[in-house]
Amino acid sequence: MKAKAIILTLALCFLGAAVCYAQKPRSESLSVPAYHNLPTTEGYFQGSGGVRLFYRIAGEKGEPILFLHGGPGFGLNDGAYDMEPLAERGHRLLAFNERGAWRSEIITDASKLRIEDFVQDVEEFRKKFGLEKLGIIGLSWGSGVAVNYITAHPEHVTRVVFLSPMSPTAKLLQERKAHLDKLKTEKEKVQEQEVRDKIKTAADADVIPLCEQMYGATLRLYVLDVEHFKKSRTSFCPPPVEGLRNTPFVMKAAVDNLGDWDFRPLMKNVHIPALVLEGAETNVPLNATREWVTCLPNARLLLIPNAGHQNWVDQPEAVISAMDEFFRGSWPHGSTK
Repeated sequence: MKAKAIILTLALCFLGAAVCYAQKPRSESLSVPAYHNLPTTEGYFQGSGGVRLFYRIAGEKGEPILFLHGGPGFGLNDGAYDMEPLAERGHRLLAFNERGAWRSEIITDASKLRIEDFVQDVEEFRKKFGLEKLGIIGLSWGSGVAVNYITAHPEHVTRVVFLSPMSPTAKLLQERKAHLDKLKTEKEKVQEQEVRDKIKTAADADVIPLCEQMYGATLRLYVLDVEHFKKSRTSFCPPPVEGLRNTPFVMKAAVDNLGDWDFRPLMKNVHIPALVLEGAETNVPLNATREWVTCLPNARLLLIPNAGHQNWVDQPEAVISAMDEFFRGSWPHGSTK
């Protein structure tokens, strides 16, 4: 649920370092090449209600770990590609583009953007690939989807990482927004709103540059060093344009459908090991993050040194190593109850 998100231009999937097997996507130019020596599979599956959803899998063997990206309304560029080094360490990294934006089916009906729909999409994905057990990484909004999925289907999840999780209550989200807004300069606020308004009526060719301009202005709030983005797979504002245009609708509709939410009662029913991970230098108030650790019966908190909210951008090796250790059955060094 971060202002950081929608993401950069992507290249053609190619044969070489990896093999991409993809069903026909909306645009072949959208595939992202692997940067490792593992096979990468892309395609589409039917989610809840027959909604067409795009997926990507890195690696063929190892424990399956499902990555749920942020948003709502973002795509796999929101952290999924940065998690693929887990596949190099022997895991199988699976991810799909949640409903409503980017490469998945565009949804303009708010009634199809309930948390229950996002949760059922996870279950349909699990069944498609015959995954009896899997680990989950839930980033931001994805953490909300994850906790709802785990409480509905606890028998299918082994371990969970709540990565820079969303606010567990509506009240805490408003506090988060107010705090981050205070950190923006007046110039940044004006620029952000002006560009946001232009995108609504801009020509298709102008949408991506405007989007990059809008989100680029406040990157500094989410990482310790914006230069770290040059080495990251997390980028800004990918095509297709219709997905970018629909992101604000998906975000508003999905959040509105939550109402005055409070995930804390759900957390008390999650008894599997849960690692809550944030950057030690994050600008996001940590009181909301600590609520996840307090309410989850079997959880620990790990604050990544020298990292902001997008800690996997600032300190990719530290984040991947911690997750690798956790999914192998151990609490990573430095994690605390």
